[in-house]
This record gives sequence, C-alpha cells and structure tokens, in this order.
Amino acid sequence: MDAIVIVGVVIIIGLVLSKFRNLSPSKKPAPLSRKSGNKHAPAINAREHERPQYRDVRGSSDYGDDEDGLATFTISFGQTEEKSRNKSPGRWVSPEESVEVAGYEIAGGNFYFGGRLSATNQYGSEASLIDESLEVVQATCRDSDESLGYWPRYSGLSPKCRGAYLNWLSSRREDPDALLGYVFLYFYGLERRIIVDSLVSGRVDDTEFAAIASEIRRLLTIYGKKPAFNNYAFRLLEWMKLLRPEQISISSDEVDEHNLRLLFSLSAGRLVQAGQPIPAKMAFDWLNFTDFVPRTPARRCRAEFKKLFCNLYREQYAEGLKVKPNKTLVQPSYRPASGSLSQTTLDETDVPDPTVLKSVANKLIKLADVASEKLDSYSRYLGKEGNSRDDIEGLLLLPVELADVSGSPPLSSFAEWANTVVQQNQGLTSFSDFWSKLSDTPVEKVNKREVDFIQAVLDRTEFGIAPDPRFHHAKPSPTGNVVLFLGGHKDLQEPSKTFNEVGMALRLGAMVAKIDDHVHNAEVIVLKELIESKSNLSKSARASLHAYLTWRLNSPQNSTSLKRQIENLSDTGKHGISRILVSVALADGNISPDEIKQMEKLYTTLGLDKTLVSSDIHGLTATKLPGRATEVASSSEPARTPGFRLDESVLALHESETKNVQEMLGSIFTESDEDDLVIDEPEPKGELEESDEGNLDPEHRRLFEQLITREKWARAEVESMCEVLGLMVDGALETINDWSFDLSDEPVFEDDEDILVMLDVAEDIANR
Repeated sequence: MDAIVIVGVVIIIGLVLSKFRNLSPSKKPAPLSRKSGNKHAPAINAREHERPQYRDVRGSSDYGDDEDGLATFTISFGQTEEKSRNKSPGRWVSPEESVEVAGYEIAGGNFYFGGRLSATNQYGSEASLIDESLEVVQATCRDSDESLGYWPRYSGLSPKCRGAYLNWLSSRREDPDALLGYVFLYFYGLERRIIVDSLVSGRVDDTEFAAIASEIRRLLTIYGKKPAFNNYAFRLLEWMKLLRPEQISISSDEVDEHNLRLLFSLSAGRLVQAGQPIPAKMAFDWLNFTDFVPRTPARRCRAEFKKLFCNLYREQYAEGLKVKPNKTLVQPSYRPASGSLSQTTLDETDVPDPTVLKSVANKLIKLADVASEKLDSYSRYLGKEGNSRDDIEGLLLLPVELADVSGSPPLSSFAEWANTVVQQNQGLTSFSDFWSKLSDTPVEKVNKREVDFIQAVLDRTEFGIAPDPRFHHAKPSPTGNVVLFLGGHKDLQEPSKTFNEVGMALRLGAMVAKIDDHVHNAEVIVLKELIESKSNLSKSARASLHAYLTWRLNSPQNSTSLKRQIENLSDTGKHGISRILVSVALADGNISPDEIKQMEKLYTTLGLDKTLVSSDIHGLTATKLPGRATEVASSSEPARTPGFRLDESVLALHESETKNVQEMLGSIFTESDEDDLVIDEPEPKGELEESDEGNLDPEHRRLFEQLITREKWARAEVESMCEVLGLMVDGALETINDWSFDLSDEPVFEDDEDILVMLDVAEDIANR
C-alpha cells in the first residue's frame, strides 16, 4: 500500500515539474506582434496557457539534462501525428488555385498545404495542414474510423480518413451527410487564416476576408443544424465582426439566437455609457448571459415567452431600465475550435460590460420566471401529442397579455364570421354552424367542458351568446339556435335583480307572442321597448337581453321546468303569473275569441287553471286605471304601430303589487331551465390498478429520482449514474419517458446534448 502511495506522489510531482518547464521563459514562444501594418487589425496578444478542453496536450520528451531524474510524461487526448519527412513550408492555397493530392484534384482552395506549419500553441503542427507526403487510401466523405476524433488533425488521421477528407474537399463541399469531423478540419484552416494570418499586414485583404465570411455562411446553411458547428462558426463570425466591422454583417437577432456575448456586451455597454435605457428586446437578449435556466415553457414556447417577457418588462420599466455604468470593461477574447491554435484576446476596450452586473440579472430573471409561470398551462397543452399551436383550445390558454385575436388566424377567422352573423342576421345562427367554426368534432350534447370552451372563446373575441348559462339560466342545444352579440358579458359579473326580472318577462312575453305560431313585428318592438325602458340596465345587460329575446322567439318553448315551478307557487303567485300573461295579451286593448282559446291552452301548459282565463281578462279590464289610457293617448310621442303593446301594466296594474310580482319573476327566471342546466361532469378516473412506482424497476426508479433533483445534467454525469445502475443512457431515458407519457402525456426528459429535466412534468407525476 505504501509503495502505491509513493509511486502516486512521484507521478504527481513529475507532472507539476513538467508543466513548469513548459512555462519557463526559455520555452515560451514569442507572442504575436501587436504592431501590424493592417489598418483593420486591433492590437492583440496570444495567450498560450493550456485550455481545459484541449484535445491534445503534449509535453516535450527532450529533457536529457534533467537533474531530478524524473520521467517526463506525454498526455494525449487526440491522435498520434504521423511523422513526415516533408520539409516544404506550409502555405495557404487561395480559392483560385487547384492542387492534386493522392489522385484527388482539389479546386477552390481555402486550406493550408505543405509539410511544415507549426501550431500556435506549441503542440505539434497545424491541425488542418494537408501534407501530400502522408499515405492516403481512397474513400468517401461518409467513411471513418477511430482516428477521426472529436478534434481531428490531418496528420493524425488514418490513410482511409485522409482519403475521405480529400474526397469531400475535392467535391463541392456540400454533402449534408459528410461526417462533421471533416467539415471541422476544413473550418480549422479558415479559422487560422482569420485569427493568425489576417493580423499580419497584407496577407488577407478585405476581399478575401469577406469571402471567408461568405464561405462560413455557406457552410452554416448545410451544417448549421449541428450545434457544435453552429456555435463555433458564429463565434468566428463574431470575432471577424470585431476585427473588421465594415466587412461583416451580423443581425441583432443572430446575436440573440447564437448568444454572441462580445457583440451584445459592446452594444449594451455603449447604451449604458450614453445614459440610455435598455429596450425590451435587449433586456430579453440579456437573459442569455445571466444564470437564468429556461424552464420548459420558455424553451417550448420561445416566441410566446419572448413576447410575454417584453410585455412584462415594458409594463414594469416603461421605456426601459436605466443602468449605471460599471467599472468592468469589455475584454474581447476568442477561444478557437482548433486544438492547434491559442486563445486570443484583444486589448481591453473603454466600454463598460454591464452583463456582469448581478443586480440587473436578478431583475430580468424575476420577470422571466413570471413569464414562464404564465405560460405553463399553454406549454403543457403543446406538450401533449397531437396538439398544435393552431388549436383554438390551446390559444385560449395563452395569458391575457398575449390575447391578440388579430395575431391568431383561428380566432381572427372566427371573430370575422361572428361579426358577419351579427351584422347580417341579428346574430342568429344554428348551434351546429357556430360549433363548426370552433371544432372539427361535432357534439351530441353540450356539457360543462363545451360550455367552458364556448365562454372562453367568446370572452377572448369579445362576443356574447344567448343562451349563456351564467346569465340566461339555459344552455345551448346541439340541434337548436344561438344568438351572438357584440361586446359580450365583459361588464357583467353576474345578472342583477332587474336583469332577471326583465328576463322572465321576456320569456313569458315570447310565449304569448308565439301563441298563434306567428310572431308579429309589432310584438317584437314592444318587447324590445321593455328592455330599453330599464334605465338601470347597463349597455352589456341590454345587449344580452336583446339576444336572449331573439333566441326565445326563434327557439321551441320548453315549459316543463317552468310548469313545475309555477305549480309550487302559492295561489297568490299563480295569480300574479296569470295577470302577466293576460296583460301581455291585452296590450293592444282587445283580445279575440281565438286568442282566448290559445290562452287557455297556454294556461294548461303552465299548470294554471284554464277556466280562470275569462275571469282574469274581466278582472284586468275592469280594474284598469282610467287615467292610464288617457295618459298614453295624450302623449306627445308618435303613435305606435297598432297591435301588441306593453307598458308598465305588463308587470302590475297597481303600484302596490309591482314589487311582489317582479320578485316572483326574478326568482322563477333564475331557476327556469334547471333541468336544461344539468351539465354532465366527466366521470372521475378510477385509481390505477398499479402504482406508478410499479411501472418502473428499481434501477430506473432510482435514476429518475436522482435526475429530477436538477433541471439540467451534463450527459457525462448521466452516463456515470447509469453505469453505477447497470443501465445504458439512451435506453434508460427512453424507458422513463415512455412511463412518463403513460402518466402525463409528456416526456420528463429531453436529450439536447445535455439532459434537460421537465421539472413541471416530474412534479405532476409526483403528485399522482
């Protein structure tokens, strides 16, 4: 045991001393010159310190005079470079040149060619250098072996992989199925040309500089869906923008989408430096450079999340948050993709870097968390299989801040149709036609789910409907009609006492008006006048009652529940109802024998004694106030159309009776269609026959419990967990996601290089 410890200590000491030798002054290379004749090139310095993610770290073995007698180690994470006897210096092949290598005719240039071109970080030769002396075997750009590592070097490739790379390079360089390692090898050459050669006066003119940017853009159109390449390519374009701003164009949307921190920091810093507020879009982009970890809604609904965040930001900060300039300045730095190039920095700018301010970041994160919470229901809807952003049901789950009907084609189309119905047909339409504008699935019965859905659509589009169970105490029939009206019930929290009283009077009036199966226009006018005569009704209430009247006049009269409620009234109550019916019939001052027969039928239908019709008529005509007829006749108003008339006598002829009769009307109206309002609730789900834990074996259950403790895991961390549990990563995640789908219709994990945990889904599963 002691011997093992001693050996370990010796190895560690050897590594440390080896590193100190590499960093000794005698071993350091000369830095890149700051004095460049290139007018575009800013002053730079190259840092040769080791990068933690280097793929190839090589120490020198040429230490024959070591006094400590310790061994020197070589640590390699890349491929071993094949020794070459080619002494020709490496050179850049321009796009106008053509070179033949191992039978491959390569046109288009844009690569380094030769036998000697050192890496700028001291570790071997330039990774992209094509050495024509090395062995090549014919292959296609889709062939590879283990020599094509994540950070490839041409000299470290097998002859087969060199042939595959040359095959791609000699083509149009646009095969989307080419292995990404070969694309990166080509990219390394472009990268060196920019961060090394372009800083030397005269080597890279503006035309070539812009052409290289165009080539990178071209590669992005083919390979940009690969996250690694996309990231490095845009980082290089960002660096090129800093080196020669006039030659390179990068939009603010690209800065946001690709998290280009250098350009963003300079832009935000200059704004802060000028004392200007941070606009909403820049505040949103700022989130990319904070500790904000996007939850599922922010990732799944990015466009909606951005819009909502900006709305919340403007609501809180109006024209924008003002930030005081800080002391930390923007320090441009570039970390190359190539393992043979050193990290490069530019001289410190005079622009403050506000992205390092925690106080600003915390304010933005707080708003982002609020936006995520508001989008949670909508996000969950989209996460279920088969659901779409174009579904009206999903659009209704958007927060009110995003309730812009004009920006939603489905809702906009419905609103346009509804407005046409209101303008051309007084809002009257069949329920089936109305429903077809909302759903492709017909309904056989209008239950609570359908009622809630209808109300949500109409509230969002600012229309109302009759009947509306909240106000008219009846619900639509799938085979009947409905009436739409503008404005909806937005100003009505609940129906007032007057609303209910008038509603019942309209129902009874509609029954009398339809007594001969024909509704006269004069009858409709008088019933509408009853609505308008109530000054304490709001505009929305009147619109609702007008729609209710139209619906009653165009729908079958269902008097079953009304009959039962009238039967339960006292004799006084029944007498009040009969007086209302007769008053409506006598509103034009006369009643024919045929009307009397129809009234007798109506009495019978409502459970009243039909033999009382004649006595009720006689009683009302005998007690009619003499002054009232005179009052109406002497009125300065134009004479109304002869026929059905309704004045205050509809409710009561004597002032002393009015209150009791009106209260009775209101109470009956609120219960009038109780049978119709029985809305089926979905049957409760039975308990699972097997607990959710029983659907996962102990190993997968343990992995699930470990992963849901955080929202994001590096894939390597998950691989370690799976190794301990004896599981394969991909298979384990798929198994748990299948289980999650069974429970909540959503996956609990997403594999996006890192493993993302849908904590809201995990919480939903845990609460089951």
